[in-house]
Amino acid sequence: MIVLTNETTLLSVVIPFKEVRSFHARFLESLELLFHSIALSSKDTCAELEEMKVVQLTQNTNRKTLGSMNDFVFHVRTALDRNRNATLEQISFDLSGIPCAPLKYGYPREAVLEIIDPPPHRGQITERNN
Repeated sequence: MIVLTNETTLLSVVIPFKEVRSFHARFLESLELLFHSIALSSKDTCAELEEMKVVQLTQNTNRKTLGSMNDFVFHVRTALDRNRNATLEQISFDLSGIPCAPLKYGYPREAVLEIIDPPPHRGQITERNN
């Protein structure tokens, strides 16, 4: 299996390790399912997936992200050991609900929603042109 993690939000997708040719399609399919499971709107999901039609994979050197990824791999292995019938989609969703130190013990799913679909600013004063 492959664990892919966003460096900013730490949202992680777990996909099976298969042939390279189908990697991108499997990643996008799993990411779409994860976005829906964390309640990202269909409009925002489509926009994000459109942006990811071209992806660049790089080696991660960010220690905080690497530490979180190591924690996630541990959780994936534990989940599979405890329940052989667990789906990778369910495991990805579960990872999005793990508090992470680099997010000040916030959750990856909340970080994604905060960035992509932030709550309205209450009490914000706006200018009016009269």
